[in-house]
Amino acid sequence: MNSHYKNIRQTRFLRHVVVPRYIAGASLGIFGSLHLLLASFSMMPIMEAANLPLVGFSAIVVPILEVIAGMMLVSGFFARIGAAITLPIMAMAIYAHVVATWPGEMPFILPLVVICSAAYVLWLGAGAWSFDLRAFPEAQDHEHKVITVPFPHEAA
Repeated sequence: MNSHYKNIRQTRFLRHVVVPRYIAGASLGIFGSLHLLLASFSMMPIMEAANLPLVGFSAIVVPILEVIAGMMLVSGFFARIGAAITLPIMAMAIYAHVVATWPGEMPFILPLVVICSAAYVLWLGAGAWSFDLRAFPEAQDHEHKVITVPFPHEAA
């Protein structure tokens, strides 16, 4: 297996990582879908208000990337790549919140929570209950093994 490929997917059985993974992934998936499917949630007014470049192109490509990154994070399949896709998108969302206002503006805390969650997944990997962990059987042998204790009459 290629070492770069292995480093990207490498993770450990860390149960707590599922929380930031699901927070970032579900938020990206839901809002990316809304940006794509509903005209009232279009990214055009946000990007125009923030004076960002390539508004027409980005209004289509960014929501698609949000949905893809969200699916990668929720499933834990190449979660670090999904988190890396998330960071610049949420950085632009934070920038837009700082410099502009638009109708139907979401709370400022949302992109902050998503970017922090994605950075945490990028740092530690997908953790427990992920496809990335399943790719490495040696990482699944964690310290929470089942210990069997014999009954008193079986001890002899």
